[in-house]
Amino acid sequence: ARALASEPKVLVLDEPESHLDFRNQFMIINLIMRLVRERGLSCIINTHYPEHALRLSDTTLLLGQNSYLFGRTKEIITEKRVEEYFGIKAKILPVSYKGEEIKAFVVLDNT
Repeated sequence: ARALASEPKVLVLDEPESHLDFRNQFMIINLIMRLVRERGLSCIINTHYPEHALRLSDTTLLLGQNSYLFGRTKEIITEKRVEEYFGIKAKILPVSYKGEEIKAFVVLDNT
């Protein structure tokens, strides 16, 4: 609340969903999305959840052991790259909800 009281133009959040249960993770994600939309903020978020990046961001920096990728989130967070960077097989599926398309992230296998 203190950070928002100064009416910043940019929010920098380090794992805002960390140590929260499933429901509260999405409450925080929805709050961030609402604040960005309503206040015209830019937001830099560090997360370990590719599905949260798909939901929240337009642009992504994906860090690997000895490499990185930077670009549009939809081009960076792909099934192939999730397997390459996280060692997890997953499907990213489009789902329509309230008139908009959301990318659903389904984990298939931990390779």
